[in-house]
Amino acid sequence: MKLQKRAARVGFDWPSVEPVFDKLHEEIEELRVEFHAGTGHEALEDELGDVLFVAANLSRHGKVD
Repeated sequence: MKLQKRAARVGFDWPSVEPVFDKLHEEIEELRVEFHAGTGHEALEDELGDVLFVAANLSRHGKVD
């Protein structure tokens, strides 16, 4: 959450919650592809990190800490 707030201050943000949901869906799909592709731990880590980062942004938009 702390990193997401910092990222928003430097312009990494969406103007409303709907694009955040779209991005979350996109990132979950990328994670699903990596799971099925069996590309390895590092790729899963990267994609899961992206999902968690977007989820933190969603949380921030909802004012949930």
